[in-house]
Amino acid sequence: FCFQPIGKVYRQRAFPNIIEELSFGMKRYRINFINIYDELFSYDKERVYEFCIQIKQLFKTVPWEVKWSCQIRVDKLDEDLLLTMKDAGCLVLSLGLESYSPVVLKSLQKKTTPQQIDQTLEITRRLNIAIQGNFLFGDTAETTDTAYETLNYWKKSVYSGGGINLGYIYPYPGTPLYHHCLNKGIIKDEVE
Repeated sequence: FCFQPIGKVYRQRAFPNIIEELSFGMKRYRINFINIYDELFSYDKERVYEFCIQIKQLFKTVPWEVKWSCQIRVDKLDEDLLLTMKDAGCLVLSLGLESYSPVVLKSLQKKTTPQQIDQTLEITRRLNIAIQGNFLFGDTAETTDTAYETLNYWKKSVYSGGGINLGYIYPYPGTPLYHHCLNKGIIKDEVE
């Protein structure tokens, strides 16, 4: 269900290159907020810790306050990492929650559990880190019961008034869901 525009290979950029680009942009355009769009940002926790050290040093080079946000996986978070990120200026986390149903999470190959979702949301709330999370409906394993499992959780969540979005899954080209839709005749014309 996740769109991979450059395929399934993940290349991490070198920190000196990233920091150099950020430094240039911050100073030239007086940037005060940075969004990191990398759904595998937390794949390697040690790299996130190193990023936090380097970004803090970079922020000291400008006389204004700079904050940042990132996409992060629920299964890669713990309180120590979140405290480090917050100390380095992280203000908002984008979380791919996807579902509260273990059946759907397994089908989506998320490698996360409802308990990890609970833990992450509890820690972020306690640390006062804002979230933007997403629950998706329509996976091949989705049933009325699994949808209600997620909806009921969302309704009880402290984030139900905002912070967590509800939406439909999209069959992006090349994904297993896309091929499922082709095989079932749901997508009849690939070009159209």
